[in-house]
Amino acid sequence: MAASEIFERAGVRLIWRDGFAYAAERQKFENPPPEDPVTLVVKLQPESETARYGVPPECEGIGFPSGAIVFVRRKDKNDMAPAATRLAYVMAHELAHILLGPNAHSIVGIMRGTLIQQDWDKAAQGTLGFTRSQARQIRTWIVKRNSLP
Repeated sequence: MAASEIFERAGVRLIWRDGFAYAAERQKFENPPPEDPVTLVVKLQPESETARYGVPPECEGIGFPSGAIVFVRRKDKNDMAPAATRLAYVMAHELAHILLGPNAHSIVGIMRGTLIQQDWDKAAQGTLGFTRSQARQIRTWIVKRNSLP
């Protein structure tokens, strides 16, 4: 289950761009056009970088107003989900922190503070997602950002 599919179920279409290619493309212009107000940045970092960001080693990602950092982990035999599934859900969770705010954890769904085995089982089946309220808040954020001058 890709992060894009998680957001599509919430009524949001993600368009992924390679960061280096995007930056190079913008440098071609003397006066580059303004960035889309709903452009979000996801930065992948090795798990060894958690200390650099002041978070505990078990932290899988952090969301800031300007973007998200996802820590890519080596496969562990105790992992409760395949690596690609885990990465997709962590990316979606951290992107949602940008859209919903830093205190957006919930008691159910993808925004649970720490996903439990049942959540990872749902993730593997493609059924773990945002609540209806979270999906509505995400769509509202996008509409508001698109209306910025």
